[in-house]
Amino acid sequence: LAISRKPAVRKAVVALLGGVSVLLVIAIPPGPSLLHKAETSVADSIIRKSGNRPERQDLVLLGIDDASQSGSDLDPAVIAADSLLQKMTQRFPWDRSVWAAAIDRLADAGARLIAIDLILSEPSSPEGDQALADAIARHRDKVVLASAFSPSAANLVGQDKFTLTEPLADFFGPGPDDTRCGFTNFDRDEDGVVRAVGRAPHSFLCG
Repeated sequence: LAISRKPAVRKAVVALLGGVSVLLVIAIPPGPSLLHKAETSVADSIIRKSGNRPERQDLVLLGIDDASQSGSDLDPAVIAADSLLQKMTQRFPWDRSVWAAAIDRLADAGARLIAIDLILSEPSSPEGDQALADAIARHRDKVVLASAFSPSAANLVGQDKFTLTEPLADFFGPGPDDTRCGFTNFDRDEDGVVRAVGRAPHSFLCG
């Protein structure tokens, strides 16, 4: 870029270039963010072009939809004859005896692992809680319960403190490691996509 030797023109050009530089700094996001976006874009493209992985035939997800809660897909006579189906048509959350029966039936059907994606941290009816605790005890080698952690409201600057929400103690069994428990937390990238799952030991969260 050739700049005139006249002082006034030189000052004007320098001021203009300085203003443009400031605008570019404001308009362009920081470098790490751009690099991260480029990296994730390339990784996503590679995964998409590599083709879909075959579905795992040994993995089954059981979800709770409107039909599950209303029983609209079932004959009313069938619901009337089954106490568990009657409980499932009641207001959610269901009585925990429903989950107890689900654990028993899944285990009897040959399930090797039963992960319950519900944080059972609050007591329910004594009968329902006892039924679920008994079912977990019967299949303790297969059941995995859910917990979640969140930043503590009392966090101090520079310190990482978490509040851990766990299932009721009755569901864990007499020993500290009798029943397995996993975390339901996922860290999303800037674009809201989950691309990785972090792992943290229990002692790190509670220490």
